[in-house]
This record gives sequence, structure tokens and C-alpha cells, in this order.
Amino acid sequence: MNYLPLNFTIGSGQVIKGFDEAVIGMQEGEMKTVEVQPEEAYGFYNESLVYEFNKTILQNNGSNIEPGQYLLSNSGARGKIIEVRNETFLIDYNHFLAGRTLYFELHLLDYAR
Repeated sequence: MNYLPLNFTIGSGQVIKGFDEAVIGMQEGEMKTVEVQPEEAYGFYNESLVYEFNKTILQNNGSNIEPGQYLLSNSGARGKIIEVRNETFLIDYNHFLAGRTLYFELHLLDYAR
């Protein structure tokens, strides 16, 4: 698979902490594979970020919602509907990579001096 280069500034918060730290000390042209644990990526899965809402808060009383759909909250948070019940639904606001160990193959092409 071919990927486009990712440009970012180390320490700027543009990428997850574990990715940022993996690049530190790399030399131009160097390649390496890194494993990033959840605490250095998107955090651990947090059950308190799963909420139950009444369908009446939605248009058409939520008659057209189903698991797997995404909704945006008024604050802009993106949540995934994980269960639809008779009168309510559950929405999960965890990042979809929360709780996962991530693996990256890095190839440092160039860096600003």
C-alpha cells in the first residue's frame, strides 16, 4: 500500500504522543516499526463515555436510527450509536481507536533543520 507523507511538528500536538515520541531521534532515511500503547494513543476505553438518550430528542423521534450510525452532539462531539431500544438509544463517544494498541511503520523522509 502506498501512503502520502505526513508533515507535522514534533511536540505540537498534531499527532498522538506515541507517534510523536517514536520519531524523536530518527535520522533522515531511517525506517522502523513502532508499537504504541493506548495510553500513548487515544487512551483506554471509558464506559462513562457511553450515554443513554431518549429517542424523542431526535427528529422523527429517532425512528430512522440504527447501530453503526454516527451523530454529532451540540458541542461537536462525534458519537457512534451502539444500541437502539424501544424508547432510548445508546451512543458511544469514545474514539474508535480507544483501548487499542497501534502499530506504525515509519520512514523519515526529511526534517526541517
